[in-house]
Amino acid sequence: NNKVVFVVANPYYESFRLKLGDPCCNDAILIAEFYSNHGYTCYGLVDPSKDEFVKYLKYFTSQNNINDLIIYYAGHGNSIRDKSFKYVNGKCIPCEKDEEDGYDETWVFKDGNLVDDDMQELWNNNKCGNILVISDSCHSGTIVETTRNNVTSFCGCKDEQCSIQLSRNGIFTFFLMDFAKKNVNLKQLQTIINKKINDYGQN
Repeated sequence: NNKVVFVVANPYYESFRLKLGDPCCNDAILIAEFYSNHGYTCYGLVDPSKDEFVKYLKYFTSQNNINDLIIYYAGHGNSIRDKSFKYVNGKCIPCEKDEEDGYDETWVFKDGNLVDDDMQELWNNNKCGNILVISDSCHSGTIVETTRNNVTSFCGCKDEQCSIQLSRNGIFTFFLMDFAKKNVNLKQLQTIINKKINDYGQN
């Protein structure tokens, strides 16, 4: 199929404190069902390792017969010090041009952080028609960094923010799916969801 959705959920971390549980799984199911009903072939991973996820990401982004690729991530996100900076007296000094704030954004897998820089080459060298990355995770605003204009990201919060999870779903994914069914464009969707998220105190 030339339309593919790749859904990744990380609900069951080893640390009890980090476990996200059913809401994370429910979010992944919402996405999978929505895009499957719109003609996409769905592939999914639950609690993969970093290497396992990257293996599949490499495969999908290298396929020139995929016109539309949706990549959805639900799980923890993190913000860690950018290794391309050095820190002197508590201030970050760039060694090379990268993150303006001195921090890299990550997706958190059971075996550690997958840094945005480590995915950048895959985005830049992709052979797909169009790629949309949807991330319902903390600190995800700039998780996708690319020089390609065929890659778009739609994230649940800014780099300095945390995503909010309710009893059944993350608020970002819940409202994303609720309003996507009403056939609004991406810019309208972003405006609506931002307002809804702000109502929950995330701004």
